[in-house]
Amino acid sequence: MIHDVIERIAVIHRPDAGGDVLAWKDRVYGFVTSHFPKASITNPEDAQVVIVLGGDGSILEVAKRYSENNPLIFGLNMGHVGFLASVRNEVDFEAGISKLLTGHFHVSKRSMIRTSLIRRGVTLCTTECLNDVFVKSLAGMCELSISIDGTDVQRVRGTGVLVSTPTGSTAFNLSAHGPIIMPTIRCMAMTELLDHDIPTPSVIVDGDQELRIKILSFRKSNTFVLKNNNEPVDVILSADSADVYPLEVEDEVLVSMSDKTVSIVELEDGYFVKSLREKFSFK
Repeated sequence: MIHDVIERIAVIHRPDAGGDVLAWKDRVYGFVTSHFPKASITNPEDAQVVIVLGGDGSILEVAKRYSENNPLIFGLNMGHVGFLASVRNEVDFEAGISKLLTGHFHVSKRSMIRTSLIRRGVTLCTTECLNDVFVKSLAGMCELSISIDGTDVQRVRGTGVLVSTPTGSTAFNLSAHGPIIMPTIRCMAMTELLDHDIPTPSVIVDGDQELRIKILSFRKSNTFVLKNNNEPVDVILSADSADVYPLEVEDEVLVSMSDKTVSIVELEDGYFVKSLREKFSFK
């Protein structure tokens, strides 16, 4: 698909990025300036495209931080996996940028999920993320009840439960033996984490449904504390491993699809399927 020519770009990396990333940042600036003089480097809030130098974690951070602006995200993989990256090999970076800035790309719209923490009827926080959220006991076992649109579906006595987007289905969800989901499907995957009872399969939840996870019980150990205030914590809610909240008995976690999407740039047809073959040795 041919898109309008890109004229405003931003280049982002993590503050603690190493020398290779900083060298590529300078190289990207130089390449754009010399080959595409009509393109300008701007801040992410005003950019049509945000070029991310880093791995999947960096892309997740950018997707969350600029979800209101919803720029196109163009990842140049300088991490380990690079499943979300638009270009994975450094030898192809400049050719990929050329395709981007001449409009020769596809846009993959990725669904986000919205999570709220309810305590004694009060919403303590709400967050949105691209990959997954999980409720997890840090040591020992917790007991959870899970319902879909108000109907009880499962009780977990184990480590916890994970709720994944299709984009996140190839991350923690896959490690937990959850299903791989094509990224264009609007749904969530609910997967138990190390249940002490007989294992049950993941449940695919329709994008218009809501999951409610209630913390029934857990044993307090005071083994772990929060870094910011030294408060003891045993069970946590985590969104994309970035936002972390301590949980108490009787807390409820609501998970549903967000109205927001993330726009990932892809340079070739069937990129997700090709990625499966490359990363997971599909035959």
